[in-house]
Amino acid sequence: MKTGGRVCVVGLATVVLGVVDVGSVGGTLFGSTLVGCGGDFCDPVLEDAVRAVRAKNPDFEAAKARTDRVFMAGHGTASLTGFGVSLVEVEHLPTPEELLPHDVTARGPLDEPSLLFFRKTDGPENEWDLIGFGYHRHLTPCEVPVLDDGGDSIGADAWFIHEAGWHHVPVGDGGFTAATAADIREGSAFDDDGCVDVTADDLLNVRPLFVPHGRSWTAQVWFAEDACPVVALTDPYGRTDCVERRAGCGGETRCEPSLDVVGRAFFQQGDCRAVCDAAP
Repeated sequence: MKTGGRVCVVGLATVVLGVVDVGSVGGTLFGSTLVGCGGDFCDPVLEDAVRAVRAKNPDFEAAKARTDRVFMAGHGTASLTGFGVSLVEVEHLPTPEELLPHDVTARGPLDEPSLLFFRKTDGPENEWDLIGFGYHRHLTPCEVPVLDDGGDSIGADAWFIHEAGWHHVPVGDGGFTAATAADIREGSAFDDDGCVDVTADDLLNVRPLFVPHGRSWTAQVWFAEDACPVVALTDPYGRTDCVERRAGCGGETRCEPSLDVVGRAFFQQGDCRAVCDAAP
């Protein structure tokens, strides 16, 4: 194994007061000039993980058909700007009694992520290629995750908070509504810095046709041919800005914009010293 390798963490996002408006950056900052980590070679551990994940999940259809693990569409088949079409690992598929099965959080190793991201085309699902993957964990406000494997890691600076809220499934457009203080039950806490945990049980049931979830940590890895794997919140290559659709056989190709992820869907944790330093 090569020595001196590193995971390239790229914070390509518009950060204002710790809030990332994913929909505002879509493909404007994420151009084609990003070609890797800027070092002499790629991180070998992360490269090995990419090869393993691609072999197990080459496309959207193959990932859903796996029998050793269970993946379900987190946003239906909607393509989200910066993320594409996503699958999330769960313990079992939804049932009428349990709309949202208990989700599985990242527990390592690096080659077994709990999130998968695909580039949608107007072709069948076996043509939706894997372009990235990620890891999620329930929010532990005073303990930022570190996913370590073989001495290299996805460290604390790579993790964002995914706000509590509602996915617009099983009905709706597949988008996401972030919770606000007005959506929290009396007696539960809510803050802008992400220093307190918010669970699905803390949410008022104001959107019964959408799937709720609490706050979680999330970190993503993106890859492209002839480039180092990159750790970033969203796809840095602009591949999910739109879905290319062809107007009939031999017709011209048009770009159908992907669904924007707007507002407080993801943000970087603020200063939690007052909360965490006081914790027992």
